[in-house]
Amino acid sequence: MDPVSARSDEGGQALVIAVLGVGIAAATIVGLRDAQERILAEAHDRRAGEAAVEAAGAALADAQAALVIGSRDERGRPRSFASRSEIAALVSDPAVADAALAAARELAAANHAEPPTDLRIGDAGRALEVTLTLGRQRHRAAIGSACCRP
Repeated sequence: MDPVSARSDEGGQALVIAVLGVGIAAATIVGLRDAQERILAEAHDRRAGEAAVEAAGAALADAQAALVIGSRDERGRPRSFASRSEIAALVSDPAVADAALAAARELAAANHAEPPTDLRIGDAGRALEVTLTLGRQRHRAAIGSACCRP
């Protein structure tokens, strides 16, 4: 083999190795960008869900405050606590759930997230709990309960 052909073969191999290296680097960069986008999207969805459930909790707190403000004892004086049955009625009131869900949807929309679903309100004794689903994640918020008098 003459020296010119040997150099040409070596140059061709070096070019192939360089092209493979560039291809590997490009694939790595694309993979890293995809991973970064997924991580950022998950963080955005998580924060949007947290904001949405907090908005639903605030709506529930407003409903509870309105209940307590409107409560009177047997002498017609304002009470500072609701009864267990009043709290149970509040938790199961569809209008309260609708207001909480509307607040959650409004905040999710403001954060460019999909609307929350599966909103649930429960009584956990000393707290009222709100849970909802946004995307693939469940979110929970608890607010203090103004309860109880018999």
